[in-house]
Amino acid sequence: MELLPLLLSLLALIVDKSRAQPSAHTVSKEDDAELNEFVASSNETSAESDPSNTQGNETSSQHCVAADSNADEGVDEIELPVMNHPKYEEEFFSLLNELNVDDWDVTLQQDQDMNYHLLFERDDILKTFPLPEIYNNLSEEEIIKLAVDYFDQQDEEWEEQELEHDQNPTKRPRTAKSRRLREAKILSLVYKKIGGSNILKTDGRWLSNEPVCRWYGVVCGHRGQHKAGMKGRNPTPPPDDAVTAIQLNNLDLDGTLPTEFAMMEHLSQLILRNNKIRGTIPPELAYASRLCVLDISNNRLTGSVPALLSTKTRFMYQIHLNRNQLKGPLPRNMRAWKKLWLMDVSQNGFSGTIPRQLAQMEDLAILSMGDNLFSGTLPLSLFEVTTLQMLDLGTNLLEGTVPYGIMNFERLYDLNLAENSFSGTFPSEVLALPELHSFIISHNMFQGTLSEEWVSDSKVGLIHASHNQLNGTIPRSLMVSMQSNLGSLDLSYNQLRGTMHTEIGLLTALHTIDVMGNQIEGTLPTEMLRMNPNLRLNFTDNMITGTIPPMFCGEGAPTNNILYREFGCDAVLCRPGTFNPHGHATLHSSCRVCDSILPEHKNLLGRVSCEGQHYVHGDLDGDGILSSREILRMIYIDNIGKWWGAAYQAWADINIHECELAGITCSGKRMTTIDLSNANLCSSSDRQPGPIKFCLGIPSEVGLLTDLDAFQATRRQYLRGTIPTEFGNLSKLRLLDLSSCPSMQGTIPSELGRLSSLRYLFLGHNPFKGTIPASLFLLTNLEKLHLTKNRLTGTMPTVLRATNLKELMISRNDVGGTLPTQIGRLGALENFEGYGNDFTGTLPTELGKCTSLKRIDVFNNKLTGTLPTEIASMERLQIFHVKENKLTGTIPSGIGDLPSLSWFDISENTIYGTVPMSFATSGSLKDLRIADNQIHDPLPQGLCENKSMNGGATQHSGCAGVACPLGTYENLGYANEQDVGCRKCESGQSTLYLGSTKCRTFSTYDILSMYYDVMGGSRAWPKEYRNTWQNESIPICEWYGIRCDDQGEIVSMNFPFSDDHYMFG
Repeated sequence: MELLPLLLSLLALIVDKSRAQPSAHTVSKEDDAELNEFVASSNETSAESDPSNTQGNETSSQHCVAADSNADEGVDEIELPVMNHPKYEEEFFSLLNELNVDDWDVTLQQDQDMNYHLLFERDDILKTFPLPEIYNNLSEEEIIKLAVDYFDQQDEEWEEQELEHDQNPTKRPRTAKSRRLREAKILSLVYKKIGGSNILKTDGRWLSNEPVCRWYGVVCGHRGQHKAGMKGRNPTPPPDDAVTAIQLNNLDLDGTLPTEFAMMEHLSQLILRNNKIRGTIPPELAYASRLCVLDISNNRLTGSVPALLSTKTRFMYQIHLNRNQLKGPLPRNMRAWKKLWLMDVSQNGFSGTIPRQLAQMEDLAILSMGDNLFSGTLPLSLFEVTTLQMLDLGTNLLEGTVPYGIMNFERLYDLNLAENSFSGTFPSEVLALPELHSFIISHNMFQGTLSEEWVSDSKVGLIHASHNQLNGTIPRSLMVSMQSNLGSLDLSYNQLRGTMHTEIGLLTALHTIDVMGNQIEGTLPTEMLRMNPNLRLNFTDNMITGTIPPMFCGEGAPTNNILYREFGCDAVLCRPGTFNPHGHATLHSSCRVCDSILPEHKNLLGRVSCEGQHYVHGDLDGDGILSSREILRMIYIDNIGKWWGAAYQAWADINIHECELAGITCSGKRMTTIDLSNANLCSSSDRQPGPIKFCLGIPSEVGLLTDLDAFQATRRQYLRGTIPTEFGNLSKLRLLDLSSCPSMQGTIPSELGRLSSLRYLFLGHNPFKGTIPASLFLLTNLEKLHLTKNRLTGTMPTVLRATNLKELMISRNDVGGTLPTQIGRLGALENFEGYGNDFTGTLPTELGKCTSLKRIDVFNNKLTGTLPTEIASMERLQIFHVKENKLTGTIPSGIGDLPSLSWFDISENTIYGTVPMSFATSGSLKDLRIADNQIHDPLPQGLCENKSMNGGATQHSGCAGVACPLGTYENLGYANEQDVGCRKCESGQSTLYLGSTKCRTFSTYDILSMYYDVMGGSRAWPKEYRNTWQNESIPICEWYGIRCDDQGEIVSMNFPFSDDHYMFG
């Protein structure tokens, strides 16, 4: 009868709730409640401020919260289209973009329900768009007038209205105190949505009581206002304590882009580059109408650019969207971006054509659209943007010719049209533009010859026109006119012919020249001796004969590098009678002697092949065979060995035996271990990453080191590349450790399953994708398999024969499916960690066969079902952690008898009942976590008296140190702080179970559900009760044993208890 007082107290709650006439038993989430509270306060302050602006220039909170679409507003306050919900307006603008409204006739129509629609007609095509109900209050003439005003795009009038509002702020402005509170509330919501935990790691002032202007990355007043973006706009100056800029870069923020930014009425700069922000760009962001700089580059954003953004943010000066995963066409209506100075949308997946509306941008200087999927031809309107200084359209799907209008770009400094399908005559005249410095048109289909006419004293410093179809000779005039500034000339892989003119010696500023893969013949002019001795020249795969000036072979250079020391002039052009696929010796390979050679080719320099002869990559001595020492040299070169550290520099010298190298262990003269865990792979001495193009990772040739017993390169932050599948050829390999190499990529090769001797495979803390190879679980010698914190997906293999496996660690991935029943075959398993995945189904009862298990850690999954009683047979079990799942049922009493159990955590499930008495007598148990379940009294008194339980919490709080009692709560579900204890719930709230982490306002359904659990309804109650109780599809008044009055209020309840029924009314 100990439950009777509890039963009566809960019944009182039902009576109280009946009097209060509660609504549905749905409880809002904490975040939603906070937002609702904030929206309410925003509405109050908005009402006080009495905004008169309708164009969006002075952002107010009604733009960012749902407004009544049927509000009775006057015609003067309406700008077509009036959409009181951003998504509705987004749909409208998307339609305008699709239709290209300038070419359509727009009329108005009213349907039989008296609702208005806009009709778009062109030829035989008809499209309609329903207007919001607010237009039903206007006359047809008024709507047509608004439509005409809108579609004529009277930008000047629109801006004048906005400017007038800026100069005449609202009559009753928001008070400074209310604004500060509002901005703090907004930033608190931003923190939650954007994944702001790393902000606190950088600076602990976020979410504190300090003014928001002191929070990290928050700038206030004129210091955060973008002056160039506001120049000439005359907006109302922001208050000194108003948030004007948010700069949160390089913080690994991994949430979504909060819509709440739009509620910050003075926000001028939003800079969030170099994070991991995901999701889409919210259209609500357009209502941050004072925004001048939007930089969300280098994140993981998807979706398209909201059309609203380019029609509302009229102060926009710079927009950086580069290095994301955005797609779709760019908005066609860019009326608000007339003053845009920079637009960078490069390195995304944008498609469609280049918008002709770019011509509306009066000040555009930087336009970067490279590395996308833009197609079509260059619109003529683009060449009206005469303010351009940089134009990057490289790596797209563009085609056609380059119009002569490109000569309008008199301020152009950088031009990149590379890697498209442009054709036509080579636009040599572009090089005459007065400010041009960089000219890149490589990988296109340009034809024709290089012009003989050049501007004297040209400023051009870089010309890259490789991989086209240019013919003719390299003109003398080019060398004469560009002798002062030209630093890089790449004309490789064209059809150029003739000899190299002596005027090449005039190019004294030149540091790189590449004419590989043409038909240039003759000798290199002696006049080249005037040039920079560090000149990097590539004349391979031509018809060059004679000799190479020694000064270009390292003799005249200020520093001699390893390439010249080893190969001399072969490092520039392979000598006659030899070849290399590169046409010259490299750090990997020498020039190999041709077995046979045609007479007409015997004097050629820089040959890339010899008839019928194969070349072995990495062959340094030219014998056609790859030795283990040459493979080590490849590893050294492919990972910038010169940065590894002084101890490793002997790796570069091919004459030093491998057994004398740092990081190498030998057995006799046989190399058995490569350990690079102390080498700065692809990393400078100050731990900066090396250039990606020089960091190639582990070469596949490592698979030829068949005597290798161990390969280690752990915690190498900048080691790149993939795991070579050729590792599977190393039949003697016992250890492979590539853990904590976050710059690697790719999948885990199934070929590793061929390593029959493998005992330890450590690949955790990497970004490897794909599934877990089933072949790994067939390795009978494997003892430790660590795959924690990758990006693995799929399911766990079902065939498990790794009978010696002791550690299986696959936590923090995205592996789903059920835990395989064959896990019971892993008899040697001691540690199983699978937390932070998407496992579903039940905990297999076969786990009970794993009698060696010491740790089971599968928290934060989606496991269901009950705790298997077989767990009680694992006598070595020390840690059992199943927090944050969907487990139910009771706690098996035998678990408390396990002699070694020290940590038992079932928090945040729906496990019900009481804690078994066996836990009170355990001599090993130190931590018992039962928070947020359906556990009720009584707690075993022995637990409350165990002074070491939960870090000693019971010593100062007794039973509350195990679980907070009813009516109280704490973050961990127990009193972990001596001076605080479990906190009491606020008035009107309570808790239903022990160990609660928060209090709630409970519905009748919640309370009756607890009755059902406390009274053992699922086990002991008659069938007619079980069929109705806790069934949400059946009204509570129809539950068996419940009687209600005509108003639906409960008047009596009839409960079965043992053999009797107890009536309460």
